[in-house]
Amino acid sequence: MEYAAIDVIDEVKKIQGYDAGGKRPDVMLDANENPYSLPINIIDEIKSRIPYEKLNRYPDPRAYKLCSKISDYVGYGISGDMIIVGDGSDELINIIISSYVGKGRKVLIPTPTFSVYSIYSKVNEGSVILFNRDKDFNVDIDEMIDCINKEKPELVFLCNPNNPTGTLTDREDIIKLLESCKSMIVIDEAYFEFCNITCVDLVKKYKNLIILRTFSKSWGMAGIRLGYLISNKGVIDELLKVKPPYNVNSITQEIGITILDHIEYMRKNTSSILKERDYIIRHLKSIDKIKVYDTYANFIFLKVPDADMLCRALRDLSIGIRNFNNCQGISNHVRVGVGQRHENDQLIEKIKELVGE
Repeated sequence: MEYAAIDVIDEVKKIQGYDAGGKRPDVMLDANENPYSLPINIIDEIKSRIPYEKLNRYPDPRAYKLCSKISDYVGYGISGDMIIVGDGSDELINIIISSYVGKGRKVLIPTPTFSVYSIYSKVNEGSVILFNRDKDFNVDIDEMIDCINKEKPELVFLCNPNNPTGTLTDREDIIKLLESCKSMIVIDEAYFEFCNITCVDLVKKYKNLIILRTFSKSWGMAGIRLGYLISNKGVIDELLKVKPPYNVNSITQEIGITILDHIEYMRKNTSSILKERDYIIRHLKSIDKIKVYDTYANFIFLKVPDADMLCRALRDLSIGIRNFNNCQGISNHVRVGVGQRHENDQLIEKIKELVGE
């Protein structure tokens, strides 16, 4: 006897899922990762601190040691009980949306941006309002405030610097947003360490503010899936009701604690990435057929003559970049991550061959 498969819910059927790509290329410039591997001394330290003898026990559900360590790094008087860690910031985004969004409740998202905000909002039956950035992908904060006050969304996401465009919204504009709107404002600072502009210090003053951060970018820890959010105690208490009890495993917690002892290593890597980013920009700006946008992150957004052709041809050469053609209302744009010098030279050489100087 054959049985009919159970359909997924309608909200899932309608969603275009997040495309993380298939087999990874040799030159991985498609996921905004840190291209530098950990040195052997830090790897050995991590190995020595993994609690093998406790792996039969559940991890600390609140990750108190890790949150305390993060609070020291974050500064501004942020205490450990104002922090929640998650299985990457993706999980934390879902926790926030699950807490504030339900059927018919609204989420406003400036676009183009990180598509996961929209995906999780739709899964939670939220109504997504897309607010278009201007031609240079900046946010007109006054127009956005007008839109928010008209639509009255429960939740607003603002990626800062923004992925994939690299653009930055000024602190003064974010303060204006917080003071002009009653919505919960989520500032995603995944790329904070590349610009050192933050709103963490505003968390104590504004009760409608949540900050997202990650270890996946400047810290070079994408493989362990560790993110964190910061907010006031009232918001934290509500979000904890939704957070899975043992969402960050013991090994990841210990790795997070260990890597936070190596802030100078992270800063040195970040400086190298920024130098390489500027190196790529200088070369790509020499190509008349490409528009290079200003960026405050570890990636570069480009307008190219034929994004599909370029991405396909580079993929055939095992060089990965991210295609944004016909995505979120834009066409023939690509996002290029920053690699090591030999990888960046390969990228520049092949783009010049494919697009023409």
